[in-house]
Amino acid sequence: MRGFTLVLTGCLFLAGLAVPPVPAADDALPRLVGIWKGIERDMHWEESGFTMNDESPVKAVFEIKEQKGRVFTGVRTWTNRQGTFSEPFSGVIAADTKRLYMVDHEDGYLFADIAGANEIHFYYLESGASAKIIYTKTVRDE
Repeated sequence: MRGFTLVLTGCLFLAGLAVPPVPAADDALPRLVGIWKGIERDMHWEESGFTMNDESPVKAVFEIKEQKGRVFTGVRTWTNRQGTFSEPFSGVIAADTKRLYMVDHEDGYLFADIAGANEIHFYYLESGASAKIIYTKTVRDE
């Protein structure tokens, strides 16, 4: 009888491992819609080298305009010495609900870490002749 109990327990354990994890319910997903203003920024751009936060004339804003479940869309706007520019993007919330994956509708990729209900850290990557990488710490504009 003891052998049967051990085998049954082992089978139940293995069956539990075979059950896929339940995806996060919509109410467990972070609500991202809103304006996220950059408060820190570090970057390296092939054309100009390193620019750290205290030297950067660039101001960045990420506006997430719409979210349906895990998927969202918005516009990234930045102002520098040459003027103000905007690029739309689309993104998705990762399964762990702490990371974001996005693509610019023109030429770059964005990744982000959700640091709290009102703080996101964005990482922008662009390759090619005008290659650059940018880190932007943002806070929700209340």
